[in-house]
Amino acid sequence: MDTGNEEIVERLLEKSKEAFALALELYNRPTLKYHAESCSIFLCNAWELMLKAYLIRERGIDSIYYSDEPDKTIALADCLKKIFTNEKDPLRINMAEIIRFRNVNTHFITDEYEIFIGPFLQKSVMNYADKLLELHDESVSDLIPENHLTLAVRRGAIDPDVIRTKYEPHVAEKLLKMSQQAADAAGTGEGGAAAAIYETNLRIVKKAKDADLNVYVDNDADAGIAIVKDVRDAASYYPFTVKNAVREVQNRLKKSKTTIYYKGEKKTFNWWHFNLFNQVFQFREDSKFAYDRSTAGESNPSWTYSQRAIDFIVANLEKEPETCIDALHAKTTKK
Repeated sequence: MDTGNEEIVERLLEKSKEAFALALELYNRPTLKYHAESCSIFLCNAWELMLKAYLIRERGIDSIYYSDEPDKTIALADCLKKIFTNEKDPLRINMAEIIRFRNVNTHFITDEYEIFIGPFLQKSVMNYADKLLELHDESVSDLIPENHLTLAVRRGAIDPDVIRTKYEPHVAEKLLKMSQQAADAAGTGEGGAAAAIYETNLRIVKKAKDADLNVYVDNDADAGIAIVKDVRDAASYYPFTVKNAVREVQNRLKKSKTTIYYKGEKKTFNWWHFNLFNQVFQFREDSKFAYDRSTAGESNPSWTYSQRAIDFIVANLEKEPETCIDALHAKTTKK
């Protein structure tokens, strides 16, 4: 890449990161009413500049211009199509919803937008951090602490009767249609989710030390809950095979710029390292970490692992990157 293009790439990236930081700040600013609308505009801008920087670096300056309109740069949707060619990619679906929202939110201003678009914005923020690292080898943590990447997403439900009473017919029907489109899109995609939807689940345990939150039973309570004996959709709680778990830990360590060592030598986290954690901390004995998804009659177990297992491994490696693996190996050899 020539010097001129390299300077353009750097300027685009700097502007992209600034737009990204502004998108987060605007969404989480408590005095601002239109969080989602403002965030979507700057988030789309951040994505477009970041992707154009990548196209210039990899394919040259001409790649960001329309062939039949050489004075006009391509739109964000075209950037996405050029780089992420699978239209069923959850990232593509996610960005399609955000672009659609950005294009209409200046025409219809309603308070309910962020209820259904918030999870898409949150997922886009997470995807931006991942792709900035993957495409440009830059960590978003150099720009903003990773714990600030969480949007204060408003929760609630869209009640059609309330919406139709609150707004004039054209606006009400448009809002309800967008809400349904978002709900449909959230569940689509190949190999991942298009929106960041968080759930809170309660689990009854016999030992208090295994609990994250302690509660008590009140027979006089107005509301009740159903006790579920087992998790029906284990894939939602234990989404990682060993291969995917290793890859996820590698990505997390790369983001935090953590280098791990074994016997004084730099190492890339691998299956053997994962197995050390498995043995020492007995992941398979703890339902918070692992689940045997094999069916009745199968002779060999088929284990999958939770997000908590990933977080536990990363936290230990980041805390003691130079000695953690050695210490784990020493414990396994003593057994």
